[in-house]
Order: sequence, then structure tokens, then C-alpha cells
Amino acid sequence: MIVFVSYSQKDRYFVRTLLNDLQNQNIEVWQDEKSINIGDSITDEIPKGIEKADYFLIVISSNSINSKWVNTELSVASFLQRKLKPSNFIIPILLEKCEIPELLISIKYVDFTQDHNSGLKKLLKTVNLIKRDQDNLEVIGKPVMDTDILRNIFSFNKEISCTNDINKLLETLKINGCLREGYFKLVSGKVSKYYIMPINLYNNEESSKYFTNLLITYINKLNINFDTIICPSLTNGVIIAYHLFNSSKDKIYNPLDISSNKRSITLRKVDLVKLKNSKCLFVDDVITSGDSIRTVTKIFSNYDLNISSVITLFHRNKQNYNKLKNELDSQNIQLISPIFVDLDNYTFDEKNLLNVDEIN
Repeated sequence: MIVFVSYSQKDRYFVRTLLNDLQNQNIEVWQDEKSINIGDSITDEIPKGIEKADYFLIVISSNSINSKWVNTELSVASFLQRKLKPSNFIIPILLEKCEIPELLISIKYVDFTQDHNSGLKKLLKTVNLIKRDQDNLEVIGKPVMDTDILRNIFSFNKEISCTNDINKLLETLKINGCLREGYFKLVSGKVSKYYIMPINLYNNEESSKYFTNLLITYINKLNINFDTIICPSLTNGVIIAYHLFNSSKDKIYNPLDISSNKRSITLRKVDLVKLKNSKCLFVDDVITSGDSIRTVTKIFSNYDLNISSVITLFHRNKQNYNKLKNELDSQNIQLISPIFVDLDNYTFDEKNLLNVDEIN
């Protein structure tokens, strides 16, 4: 078993103790200090280390949440979890009480804030339980990621800056190859190795809040009636939904456990109780085929649960979007996706975007 530990150098004394504890349990640890040779490219080797690992441990502290390296490593791990790794690939370790990164909001952490030994026992128990479950699975073939894609994701953090200028942001995405072949490269239902995720569009707090505010403007102007915000827990929709939730004083926020291939959804008993008699707004990042939205609306209908509206920030196929819109209209579900992005039409006028009459 190999684990990759992501941490701030300012927490290195805690991490050294943790690494010794893990190694004493015959757990191999990937360390940048020991695993990267002199002359190797850090930008190349760290993504390889994350891909090689069975688990990605991230130490959460006030130091690490402000570390660009840690945030970029988390972005790569999150991308791999969606593409290759199991849903429990990422294991957060809470070193001190602090703000939880948005990509980790829906993941339960191991608490080291009170007692190291107690936290270690919980961590080892978690890892061993996950390993036992995975050992019982039959694995037929293992998909392989293109290292260039991981390197692009890892270096993307250096390329894009925090900006409220949407045209400048999209221009940066185009320059970095994130817009191509008529598609806006976000994780979507029909994935391919050629799609990379522009991490900071969502993981950057300022830009993600700004884009979310555009959706809030739409919601307010259209008087969309909802009391619960739902979203897939393993897409960037969870970040948009979280910002929507923070902007609403009286809404409920309820991420859903949707499988990595977006063909199934797990509704827990607590979900059924919370969502009964609710008017749900389903939030996701992008529409490509529309299959994930169809899955959710169908299962909600089977449980007699109500989705009143579906909203995404982007769509990248006009034909699929219009087809999905007609299907949802027949179910009295409103579909809103204000931005269409392709290679030749990557910019848009903010005034037109905010004009409700211009909605597709």
C-alpha cells in the first residue's frame, strides 16, 4: 500500500511523526523529499506520485489551506478520483480547526485536533477498512492517465490568476489549451483523456464566487422557487452549489452521492427524509450529454421527490442542451444554462449574459 501525503512545510514536524507512524505499520509513503531525484521536474514527478498512490492523505491546517502547492496537489488528486481512483481515494486529516477547502467539504475527515494517538487509530482503521473493501473487488484492467494531462493540471495553477474579468479568464483558458474541439474542458458524463479540468475556475474562490453570482442573478430574475439545493458530490457542481447555499439564508444544502460514471445515484435514508416535500434546485457545472441530469431526475421521480429546476453554468453542445431542455419541460422542470462555450465562441458579453431575455 502506498500513500501520498500532501502538507505544508510549516507542518513538517507533525508530518514527520505521522510518516514514521505509517511506515511502522508497513505503509509505504511517497515523499517529495525522498521520491524526487536531483534534476527531476517537480511538476512532472508529483502528479506521477499522486497517480501511483493508493490513497491521498491531505493534512488540513491554516498553513496548508493557504499553500499553492497543497491546493494544486489536491486539485490533481480530485481529478484522478473522478477519472481513475475510488471515491474514497482522498482522506483529509484535520490538524487544527480551520476553514475546510471546498473540494473537501463533502468528505469526512480524520480528526487529529485533540489527540495524535486517537487520530492515528482512526486513520489506520479507515485505511485498513478501505483496503479490505477494495481487496474484495475484482479489478479487470486499469485505465492509464496521460502524464501530460496531469502535468497540465498541475501547472495550470501557475497560469491563471484571480480575476473578475470573464473575457480575460476565458482567454487564459484558451491559451492554456483548455478550450478545444468545440468543448469546454470540465469533467462531464462523456469523459475522455483529452478533457482536462481548469481547476482554478472553480477552486479559485474569487472566480468561482463571481461565476456563481451570475447564476444567482438568473435565479433572482426568474423568481425560481426552491428550498433545497442538491448537487453531485463528485463534480464541480458541489462548489457552485456551496456558494449558492452561502448566499441563501434559508436554503438547505444536500450533496448527493453519484457514481463516477454518473449512471447511478445513492439516496440515503437521511436524504429521503430531508428531501421529502422539498422543492429542489439541482446544480451542476456543465451539460455535455445531459445523462447525469437524466439519471437524477428519473431517480427522484421514482422516489416521488420534486426537482423544480436544473441549473448549470456551462453547456457545450447546443443539440444535446435543446434535447434535454425539451425533455425537462415535459416534466415541468426548468432548465437554465446561460453560457455556451466552444473553441470559436469562447467570449461573451456580460450584459447579454445577465439579460434574462437572452437565455436560451
